[in-house]
Amino acid sequence: YTYFNATAIGLDRANKTLATSQGDIRYDYLVVAPGIDYDYGKIGVADADLEYAVRQAYPGGFVSPTEHVTLHRKVQSFEGGVFLQTVPSGNYRCLPAPYERSCLIASLIKRNKLKGKVVILDANPDITIKTEAFHAVFDSLYKDIIEYIPSAGVTGVDPAGRTVHTEFDSYQFDEAAIYPNIRASKLIEKFGLMAPTSDTNQKEANIDIRFYNVKGDPYVYVTGDSRVHPYSKSANTSNSEAHYVARVLAARAEGREIDWESPETICYSVVNSDPMEAISVDARYVYDASKDAIAGFSPDTVVYGNPDRAKGLATLEWARGLYRDMFNA
Repeated sequence: YTYFNATAIGLDRANKTLATSQGDIRYDYLVVAPGIDYDYGKIGVADADLEYAVRQAYPGGFVSPTEHVTLHRKVQSFEGGVFLQTVPSGNYRCLPAPYERSCLIASLIKRNKLKGKVVILDANPDITIKTEAFHAVFDSLYKDIIEYIPSAGVTGVDPAGRTVHTEFDSYQFDEAAIYPNIRASKLIEKFGLMAPTSDTNQKEANIDIRFYNVKGDPYVYVTGDSRVHPYSKSANTSNSEAHYVARVLAARAEGREIDWESPETICYSVVNSDPMEAISVDARYVYDASKDAIAGFSPDTVVYGNPDRAKGLATLEWARGLYRDMFNA
């Protein structure tokens, strides 16, 4: 393959041409995988200056790598008080991550004997994945350190006053990771690939549910977190489906079709840092042909909810396996 470092800026599907910052590229098949953007308007942060202030001071940590650096520094320098973690509604990127991060921050508070706690404001009525396992961890390891508040969607943020507002209450904090709602990358909308609003409230791509091609266009495909499917928006799921989409393209280039295959969602969540312990899930999905829709998780989905050292170590090997697959490293 040829690696080409450029920014995609336009798409001419009629002439099979992708415009980039380094010139135009003609294609036979095009796979678009631009990921997500934040949708701060859905948490009451509609003003551009206010959004910038919130993003800089209290980043969600799910898009730009610089956010992760900022979040890491916040955690390492936390000296006590309230560390606030918000969880958005909808099919957000990496469902378990806000709960996993909360556990790791709570682990640091516990280890360093800080006078502090983690407050989780969850817009959802309950934990969105590995539900029983996370509740068990909260109760057994962090009973007096993690405060979990469901059905607490954010309606406004005052970064200067270190306050988050919900429909029912306001919460002050000393540090925070404010995770807004998400949407598909703005590139999907710019390229004219967005599904009707009746099919998505996250501005995701208008693609065939089985084969990922844009509806009516067998030459352009959208995969990863910009897809409209109710799959987990996670790296492992996207990696799994990328293999499938590659097989779809190879078959269609030869005039063949292949059967639908479910992606696999394998996900480890580290819930304790000393010792390093994790829980995990192994899931696939079900396609309902009568509705041409994904019906949800397969009945053979398994949650390994007992945190232990073995799964903690397996988390690292899980990551290494993905790196080997993606980068041949």
